[in-house]
Amino acid sequence: MELYLVRHAQTELNLEKRIAGSQIDTLLTQKGIDQTEKISERLKDENFDLILCSPLTRTRQTLKIILENQIENNLQFDDGLMERDWGSLSGEFHKNVDFENLADDTEKIEDFEKRVFSTLEKYYDKNKNSKVLVVTHSGVIRAVLNKFFPRSNLIVPNVSLTVFKFCIDGNHKLILEPCDSHLN
Repeated sequence: MELYLVRHAQTELNLEKRIAGSQIDTLLTQKGIDQTEKISERLKDENFDLILCSPLTRTRQTLKIILENQIENNLQFDDGLMERDWGSLSGEFHKNVDFENLADDTEKIEDFEKRVFSTLEKYYDKNKNSKVLVVTHSGVIRAVLNKFFPRSNLIVPNVSLTVFKFCIDGNHKLILEPCDSHLN
């Protein structure tokens, strides 16, 4: 399965460097809308067999703009692609959070990763030879990169595109690291 992972575009909380997670459903900024039009243009010649999207508003807005240049094939909204639940840390400034000692109500990283990977696996059998667009969040993309490409520890900018071949047998191949060159 060839995955085209797109992080949602800029939101107000991104701009303020705050944690949104899955509990705060933010909207795109005007800059975010402009960013999304650029990635939509970048992806316009791609033909996706399946389109997956987190159900949160910021990803739905990003997808809606991308779909202006796409044929909408087999669209699925899946809770498994939502950002990590940061619990009481939702809305906090990144600089004020001790990421080594998280609040007890924060979704455990193991549970978050299990949710993300099981979501990808559930689509694999019917789509192993497919090109799949996934509109999601930075945490989801980082989880995938850290699990399958542990050397990477890459930054995932807003509205970046990451492409990799996902194989259930573990023979994954990173095709494109998080790239936002379409914004230039």
